[in-house]
Amino acid sequence: MIEKFIQENIERDIKSFETNEDLYERYKKFCKFHQLETFSKQKFGIRLNKYNCGKKHRRMKNYVYENGRWGVKLLPCKY
Repeated sequence: MIEKFIQENIERDIKSFETNEDLYERYKKFCKFHQLETFSKQKFGIRLNKYNCGKKHRRMKNYVYENGRWGVKLLPCKY
């Protein structure tokens, strides 16, 4: 089902950055809507890596580090 999540919710965009928290929250909404059991954050990240979904990156924003992915953009939420 992770493939369906990626197709419905993520767009590849080389200039965009999404935090891991935002991606995982959207994934949880997706699973709740489709009545699926969710992966842990760690397994979710591994699955995104498997499908080459963005590049893992850590950036500083307002003096706080954020972990996330470059090259992906969340589409408007349908759930």
